[in-house]
Amino acid sequence: MKTEIYAHRGLSGLFPENTMTAFQKAADVGADGIEFDVQLAKDGVPVVIHDLTINRTTNGQGAVKSYTSRELQRFTASGKFPRINERIPLLEELLEWLQTRPHLKLNVELKGGVDDRAAACEVVMPMLQSFGVLPRTVVSSFDHPTIKTVKEWDERIETAALTMNALYGVSNYLKTLRAEALHFHVPTLLKSEAEALMAEGVLLRPFTINDSAQLKRYMQWGCAGIFTDYPQKALTIRSELEV
Repeated sequence: MKTEIYAHRGLSGLFPENTMTAFQKAADVGADGIEFDVQLAKDGVPVVIHDLTINRTTNGQGAVKSYTSRELQRFTASGKFPRINERIPLLEELLEWLQTRPHLKLNVELKGGVDDRAAACEVVMPMLQSFGVLPRTVVSSFDHPTIKTVKEWDERIETAALTMNALYGVSNYLKTLRAEALHFHVPTLLKSEAEALMAEGVLLRPFTINDSAQLKRYMQWGCAGIFTDYPQKALTIRSELEV
C-alpha cells in the first residue's frame, strides 16, 4: 500500500491556507487528498478555517463565532500571501467543488470549542452525507469526544484521533474511541511503536511534514498517509521510492 499524500489545508506552502485556490492547486499537482478545517460561524453555517479567530489568516480581527458566515466572507483570507485575493470558503462550496473531483480524498478536521461538539456533528455530518463524500472522508479532531460522537452518528465513517503528544496504550485507547487512525505530530512515535500499531491495523498519518528526509522516512515506515504543505515534493519522493 502506497502512502497517500494529503495537502495540508490545501497547497498551503504556496497559496493561502484553507482557500479554494489552495485546494485547486493541490488537485492540480496530483495530491491524493486534501486536509481542511471546519467550524461553525455565528449563524451555525460550517466554514473552512483553522484558527478559532480570524486574526492570523484574514484582514479582520475577532472570533470566528462572533461573525455570521456572510460576514466572514467579506474579509480577505490571504494570510501570508497578501497579493493573492482570497476569502474564507463555506463548507458547502468546497463540497460542491469536490463533486467534480471524485478521486480526491478528504480529511475533515472538526474544530471549535467543547460547547460546539454536538452542533458540529449535527450540521457537518449530514452535509457530508448529502454530498456523497463520506466513503472517501476521514474525520479527525484533537477533541476526542467529538470523534466518539461522529462514530456514534455513523460507525462506517473512518475517524482519526489527532495528538500533539506521545500517548501510552494507543491501540486500546483508539478502540475506546472506535477510531481507525492516529494522526500524530512528529516526532512523537518511535519506528518500533509505529510498526506495532500498524501490525494491529491502526492507520498512521503523521503531520505536518515538509522536510524531504522526514517525508521519505515515514513513507518507508509504511504510514497510510502523510500531511504536507508541499504535496508536489512528497509526490516526487514517493515516485522515486517506487522505482
